[in-house]
Amino acid sequence: MKISLLDGEFIVLSDLHIGHQASRLQGVAPLAPLMARGRTLIFNGDTFEMRSNSDRQHSAAWVSELQALLENSGTRGIFISGNHDPIISETNHLECAETGTLITHGDVLFDNVAPWSTNASRYASAHQRELAGLKPEEKSDLATRLAALRRATCSYDVSHVPARPGLVGAMVHFLETIWPPWRPLRILQSWAEIPSRAWEFSQTWRPGTRTLIIGHSHLGGVWHRNALTVINTGTSMVGFRPRAVRIAQGVITLHRLILKNGGFDLGAPIKTLPFTNNQGIAEVAKNAGPQVVTK
Repeated sequence: MKISLLDGEFIVLSDLHIGHQASRLQGVAPLAPLMARGRTLIFNGDTFEMRSNSDRQHSAAWVSELQALLENSGTRGIFISGNHDPIISETNHLECAETGTLITHGDVLFDNVAPWSTNASRYASAHQRELAGLKPEEKSDLATRLAALRRATCSYDVSHVPARPGLVGAMVHFLETIWPPWRPLRILQSWAEIPSRAWEFSQTWRPGTRTLIIGHSHLGGVWHRNALTVINTGTSMVGFRPRAVRIAQGVITLHRLILKNGGFDLGAPIKTLPFTNNQGIAEVAKNAGPQVVTK
């Protein structure tokens, strides 16, 4: 989906995991301080838990409540699908041709969705089946490839443990994370591979990309690989430091996302990046197929 980021104010959030037992958000009301008339909130995947029928039933009311909050505050909301909420939207990426900015959840960096997951091999097999069913011209379209990845995510009914907020939920999530013993190693390996995988992805699909904004791995940070800047906004899960990207007046700013008076709001800036005057991504978009990777 094409979007202009040159006019207005945009806030990019990711991996809120509203309703998950280990999320700081057990509802949508804490997001109200981020809403302002004329502002656009971009929810970059895994906003809710929607992988199973039971999760979708729990999330349906929250989705409606969030949409009402956005409308009442005069805030535009754009939802990008992630692997935990693959059906929330048909939008799976945003790209701004004028600035070479690409926003997508980030699970596309891994053929098996999440190498640290106990379902990684199932996801890899499902993903390959989905790709095998595409026509040759479909395989060269980024949106179609991402849609195939979302269908692979939906192929297994994976639900999380019913919400147990607070310390108990955080402890349960921690135990799930470190078991089986190979999971922490897979997580660390995946984190280490993010910059190189992001560079290869951008060069394959959108060589003109100068800024890639992702989430998914829960590791917030900024990395530079050749001409590409990769920004990960982290997660609201307990144990991690959530971040948000603010885009306004030709500047990209990574902020801490702080919990204050029961609500989330922008905290101190961590890093500021000017937009690159770039037309490369616009040229590539005319022929949106994969490109040769050059390292």
